[in-house]
Amino acid sequence: MTSNIDPKTIDLRHAREVAIDASGRASDLLRRRFGTPMEVSSKGHADFVTELDEQCEEIIREVLNDFDDSIAFMGEETSKFETEGNKVQIHVPSTCWIVDPLDGTSNYSHSFNAFAVSIGLLVDDELAVGVVQAPITGELLHATKNQGAFREHLTGAEPAKLSTVDGGNHFNIFSTSVPFRQPEYIAEHMELISKAFNYFEDIRRVGSAALDLSWVAGGSWAAFVELFLKPWDIAAGGLLVTEAGGVITDFTGNEKDWLTNGQVAASANARVHEIVLSLIE
Repeated sequence: MTSNIDPKTIDLRHAREVAIDASGRASDLLRRRFGTPMEVSSKGHADFVTELDEQCEEIIREVLNDFDDSIAFMGEETSKFETEGNKVQIHVPSTCWIVDPLDGTSNYSHSFNAFAVSIGLLVDDELAVGVVQAPITGELLHATKNQGAFREHLTGAEPAKLSTVDGGNHFNIFSTSVPFRQPEYIAEHMELISKAFNYFEDIRRVGSAALDLSWVAGGSWAAFVELFLKPWDIAAGGLLVTEAGGVITDFTGNEKDWLTNGQVAASANARVHEIVLSLIE
């Protein structure tokens, strides 16, 4: 589906509130079903989908369509992609919603609470709205282009403005994953992880790119690197990073292509990012 809407007519504040509503409805269902028996099927090697992925995507789509059904919708469970070498190939409409209804499906299916709902809005090829909600911890993170990134909590605490943190070499956490679905790249990536210990305090591997990017934005991680990510994994979190003062590029330092080629390097600031890119070379 392509968008016929004039991007200039989109009310970003309203769009953000709609995305928050949609993520909340999906999160409610995920909380209710967390830790219960569910149907799990395979989409490929170590790539799974549950009935909740599909149900939540439909819930989100309905809410977003009620806002404006002329905006294209790209969801994980209804979109296709290819890979070539160490890059993803996927077409993203210039204006569209980009949705992962359950980022961290494997974690969810194993009753591990590191998973999230991720909703991004691309407007005229620029990320304009990002919402990431962690259903079990109750965190809601959101950003609007040029208006900053914020964390709210379901307990009702006041929203807090997000800001990246650089604690200096050896007092920063480096987060990553392993390209387990493309085993030919595992050894190379393990070399990168080994080199990271020369500059970072420790390594984390969570299994949800949306949360990893949120934690870079919030100052928990100083850097995050991963291969073969899809737009729905990273659109919302990527905007959180940049609106919190961080940097996100692909592995060559390109500030645009990371959304579509699956190579993501996100850092607290330019100093850390220079180190991260040097590890990748």
